[in-house]
Amino acid sequence: MFNVANRKEQTEQKESSTTKNLRTVTPVVDIFEDENEYRIIADFSGISADDLDVAVEKNILTIEGKFTGSAPENSEVIYREFSESSYKRSFQLHDHIAADKIEATIANGQLSIKLPKTVPVKTKIQVKKAEG
Repeated sequence: MFNVANRKEQTEQKESSTTKNLRTVTPVVDIFEDENEYRIIADFSGISADDLDVAVEKNILTIEGKFTGSAPENSEVIYREFSESSYKRSFQLHDHIAADKIEATIANGQLSIKLPKTVPVKTKIQVKKAEG
C-alpha cells in the first residue's frame, strides 16, 4: 500500500538535504560529424531554454544549465527523487569551426548544438631565391 504520510516525511528530509548541497551533473552527449558540421546532442531532460547557457570563449564551448525541479501548479510534493541540480560541460573546439554561426536548440529534453565547419584557408607562399 502507498503510505502518503511516510513518503511526505521522507521527501521533506531529502529536500532539506539536497537544497543545501546543489549537485553538479555532467550531461551525457553524443557527437556527430558530416561534411558541413559537427553536432552535439546533450541530455537536458526537464530543463527549459531559459535555464540554459551556451557560450564560446577562446575556442572552448561551454554548456551550463540549472534544473529547479518545481512542482506543478496547485500541487503538493509528497515524494521527490529529482533534486535541484546544475549542469556543466565544456569542449575544446578546432580552429575550423565557425564560432559565430553556432546554433543551439532544445526539444523534448535534448539540446542540439550545430557547429558549422569553415573552409580551411590555404595560402600559397612564394619561394624566393636567396641572394648571395
